[in-house]
Amino acid sequence: MSAHPPAITVTSTLEPPMATAVRDLAQRCTAADGHSPLNEDGLFALDRAEGATHLLINEQLVRTTGSLIGYAQLKQGTGQLFVDPAHRLQGLARALHARAAEITDTPLQWWAFGNVAAASGLAASLGARMVRELLMMGRDLDLEPTDRQPPAGITVRAFQPGVDDKDWIDLNARVFADHPEQGRMTVDDLAARMAEDWFDPAGFLVAIDSSTGAMLGYHWTKISPPDADHGEVYVLGVSPDAAGRGLGRLLLEAGLDHLARAGLSAVVLYTEGDNVAARTLYERSGFTVVSRDVMYRVPAA
Repeated sequence: MSAHPPAITVTSTLEPPMATAVRDLAQRCTAADGHSPLNEDGLFALDRAEGATHLLINEQLVRTTGSLIGYAQLKQGTGQLFVDPAHRLQGLARALHARAAEITDTPLQWWAFGNVAAASGLAASLGARMVRELLMMGRDLDLEPTDRQPPAGITVRAFQPGVDDKDWIDLNARVFADHPEQGRMTVDDLAARMAEDWFDPAGFLVAIDSSTGAMLGYHWTKISPPDADHGEVYVLGVSPDAAGRGLGRLLLEAGLDHLARAGLSAVVLYTEGDNVAARTLYERSGFTVVSRDVMYRVPAA
């Protein structure tokens, strides 16, 4: 432990310089660990005024030097926590957890992206257990697109911003009704992602019932940064009403075709470790597990 308990500031909003300091700290951790300590939702929360609680070590030092040595972010009892590689093994991560526990009524859950040694070691010291596993899967992209055609009565086209927004939000909520993050997407969340420099409606494919106009499924691909050599199956979903019609495989291949035509050589995706159906679909399409993100739950004191 440190000789003196660190000063930890708790706030619901971050000033722009402080958000920049958090991003800089995350980059230093990424360089040391090979995995970003913040996921996309965590990055978005740095610039939004609601929904997350931020815990910062040495906030006053940030104001004079721009350097931040420790950070945690909480949303509904689940968080992301990281410490500057040069300041680890000093009890700072435990101090962040202890302060977070003081302001949270339920047992805390922490993400460990890539389950790197620093995260798994902290989890073990806290007596935490794994409660969720998120798999990163990947494969090379074929040089020749499949150009598989949809069945009769189904049209696959690009998402139309400002037209398809609500239909997609409603369908996404049904598809991911039991998912703790994806199923809670709002119109504002969608708008924030469409404002990102990587957003391309041509890579956001939707399957439409030609007779009713109903949206039956979607495959949203992502290329980030825009000049990356690999793409991502950002989110893939099929309406429960259209299950068993092969739309999942159709939309997956259509999105992979789009990425292949963009000149990319590989693709990655994330899926829940216990989602057998999704994992089977991806494995049959040539994907293999690349790495694992783990959520640890710390027992109540």
